[in-house]
Amino acid sequence: MQSLHFSYPQGALVEVEATCMFVVQLSCYAHQWRLELPSVISDVLGSVRSLCHTLISLLIRPRFLQHVLEKPHRLEAVTEELLTPVRLHHQSSSSSICSDDLDKPTELLVQTQARFLRVLMLGLSVFKNFSPNILELFDVSLDVTLFEPVLEIGFSTPALERDAGLSFGSLITLANFTVRMLMKADHGQMSSPGIGPDVPASRSALTYLMESTVMVLMCQACLYLKDPRLPSRDKQLLKRELSTELNSYLMATYRYVRRGAPPSPGSGGHLSRSPVLQVSPKTPGGKAQSVKLYTFSTAKEQEFFRLVQQFVNGVLK
Repeated sequence: MQSLHFSYPQGALVEVEATCMFVVQLSCYAHQWRLELPSVISDVLGSVRSLCHTLISLLIRPRFLQHVLEKPHRLEAVTEELLTPVRLHHQSSSSSICSDDLDKPTELLVQTQARFLRVLMLGLSVFKNFSPNILELFDVSLDVTLFEPVLEIGFSTPALERDAGLSFGSLITLANFTVRMLMKADHGQMSSPGIGPDVPASRSALTYLMESTVMVLMCQACLYLKDPRLPSRDKQLLKRELSTELNSYLMATYRYVRRGAPPSPGSGGHLSRSPVLQVSPKTPGGKAQSVKLYTFSTAKEQEFFRLVQQFVNGVLK
C-alpha cells in the first residue's frame, strides 16, 4: 500500500485492492485486534490513511494523473496547471460541471480512477469498522478514548505530499468529488440508465462511496467532540469548519437531486422548498446574519441527506 505515489501500474493497483480487501476482513474483528495487536493495528491504519490520502489527491488532479500514466518517467515536465485540483464546489449551472475536467480522458485514466474508487470504498469500510456506530456515539457511557481517530483536524484540499495525513478536508473533498461525478454522469446521459465512458463508476457505487465518506466524517467528528482531552478551541474549530463544509455539500446534493438525479420509482423526486432559518456566526459589527437553506423532502432516497442536515443543525451548532 505504501508503494503508490508517482507510479501506478495496473498490477500494483490490483495487489493494493486485494490487500485492502484482506484488511477489511480483518477489521471486522477490530475489538480483538485492538486488544491483542495494538502496534500492528496502528501501522495498518496508518498505511490505509496514507493510501486514501494519495488516491484522493490524485482523483482531483486528473490532468496530472493522466500525464503520469502516459509519461511515468517525465515528472520534470509537470507544470503548475497539471497540479491544480479541479473545482468541486458551487457549480453555478449544469454546463459548468465538466469545465475543469479533461475533455477526453483516456481509457487508461478512467480505468485507473475506477480502481482508485474501489480501493477507497475498501479503505472507508476499514475506517467504519474501527469507529463506533454513530448511534453509539450518543451513548453517554461510551468511552471514546478506546477509539483511535483516523482523521486529522484539518480542512485544506489534499496535497500531493507523501507524508501528508488524511484529514477531514480529504474526505470532504472526496464527498464533493462523488457528487460531481454523479452530476457528470447524469449530465452526459440524461435519458439513459447507464453511465458514460468517461465516468469511472456506476451511480450506485458512487452513491455508496459518497454516503460512506460522509458517515465516516460524522462519526469521526463525534469522536473528537466527545473526547475530553481535546481543547474546547479545537472543538469549536471543528464545529465551525465542518458545518460550513457539510452545508456546501448539502447544497450540492440538493442541486443534484433537483436537476440531475433521476427520481426513484414512487418517490416523485421532489424536494420541499421550505427554507430553514439558520443563524451564521456574528459579523464584525456584532449582528447575526440569517441564511436560508433548502430542506430535503421525506422521500426515502433523501433520508441520508436529511440525516446529514440534522447532524449539522443538532451536533455542529
